[in-house]
Amino acid sequence: MMKSGLKQVFLTKPKSVINDNKSKFRIINPKYRNVIVTIMAFSIMLSGIFAFSVTGSDVYTAAENDNEEPSEPAQIADMPDAQVAFFTEEPQTVNAYGLYIDGSFIAAVVSEDDIYNSLNMLLEAKTASFSVSNIINTQFMNEIEIVNSEFTPDHIVESSLLMNLLGIVDENTYTFNLSSVSGEKVNTELSVMVQSDSQTTVDLAYDTEYVDTDLKTAGYEKVVNTGKVGIGVANYENVYIDGELVQSNYISTDIITEPVDEVIERGVLTKDKSVDTIGILEYPYTGRISSYYGWRDLGYHYGLDLVAFSGGCYGDDVHAAGDGVVCFAGTKVGFGTVIYIDHGSGLITVYGHLSAMGVKVGDIVKTSDVIGQIGATGRVTGPHLHFEVQKDGKRVDPLLYLKRK
Repeated sequence: MMKSGLKQVFLTKPKSVINDNKSKFRIINPKYRNVIVTIMAFSIMLSGIFAFSVTGSDVYTAAENDNEEPSEPAQIADMPDAQVAFFTEEPQTVNAYGLYIDGSFIAAVVSEDDIYNSLNMLLEAKTASFSVSNIINTQFMNEIEIVNSEFTPDHIVESSLLMNLLGIVDENTYTFNLSSVSGEKVNTELSVMVQSDSQTTVDLAYDTEYVDTDLKTAGYEKVVNTGKVGIGVANYENVYIDGELVQSNYISTDIITEPVDEVIERGVLTKDKSVDTIGILEYPYTGRISSYYGWRDLGYHYGLDLVAFSGGCYGDDVHAAGDGVVCFAGTKVGFGTVIYIDHGSGLITVYGHLSAMGVKVGDIVKTSDVIGQIGATGRVTGPHLHFEVQKDGKRVDPLLYLKRK
C-alpha cells in the first residue's frame, strides 16, 4: 500500500549522545531542497500515470502470500539512501560538531577544526582591538561548548558561513555580532579576558640612622652621611576585561640602584652630666690623639686613638685610667689583644690593639698602673692604643670623662 502524507522532520537541538566517528555523508545544500522535492514528486506522478496507462498493472510487487508485507514503491526503492530520507517518517541526521555560546546554538560543522580556527581568529581580532601590551594570556569569558552529536542538514554549514555567523566578514573585517543558523536570536556578546605584565620605575626610600654622641649637647644634629634614593623596577600582573583594567597585582621589585642610608649625629649631652663626669679618669697614654670619637670615612669611631707625639709608640706602656678590677683580658675581633677594667657605677674602660698584657681577669688595679704595652693587633693600620669608655653598657665619648690637658 502506498504511503501518503510525506513530510520532512528536522532536529532543532542535537541529541545528547556523542559519537566520535566523523560523518562521511554527503550533505545536500538546504537551499536546493524544495526544488529537488518538487522535481522528484512530479517525476513520480508521471511515472505512475504512464505505468497504469501502458500496462494496467500495479506498481507494487505482489506478495507471494497473504502474510507478507507489500514491498516499497518501486520509485522509492530505487532512490539513493540520502533521498529516501526526505520521503520517510524518520528524520535525516548527520554526525557533526555543534557550537554553543552561553547556551545559544550557533551552527554545526563536519570538522571540529573549523570551530577552533574560527574562534581563534575571533579571539585574536578581539584582543587586537584593545590597547593592551605585553600580553601573556587571553581567553573568552563566555561559556563555549563544542558538542559532537547528530544534526539535521539545515543546521550544518561550511566553515565560511560559520565565520559569518560569528561576525567574521573576512580576515580584516570583524563585526563580532553573533547569529544562529536556525534564525533564532543570539542574546549574548563575546567577552574577552586579557592578562598582561607591566613594569614601573619606582624610587626606593632610604633609612635614617641616628648616632648619639655625648660630645654634643641635646638638640644638636648634623648629617654626617647624606641619604640617597635608590631606583627600582616594580613588576605587576594586570587583568583586563574587554579592554578595561579590572585588577593589578604587585609581583616584585627589581633593584637597579641600592638606596644609601642617611646618618645623623645627634647630641645627647646635658650640662649637668658633663660637669659631673669630666676629670674622673686619667689618660692611659701620654701621646697625642690621632682619631677622635665620632663619624669618620670608615664609619663611626667609638673611642680615641692615641699615638706618640713623635716617632713610634710600639711597646710603650699603657696605664689604667682609674681604680678598678680587670673584667676581661684576652683577644676580640677587631680589637686584637684587649683589656677591660670595671670602675664601678656602670663605668668600664677598654684598651685595645695591645702587643702584651700585664694583668689578668680579677686583678685589682690602681690609677696609672701599667697594664700592658701598645701594639698593632686586631684591625689596624699601624701601632696605636684604642681607648674606649662605656657607661651603663653604652659607648660614650672618652673626652667627657678624661681630665683636661
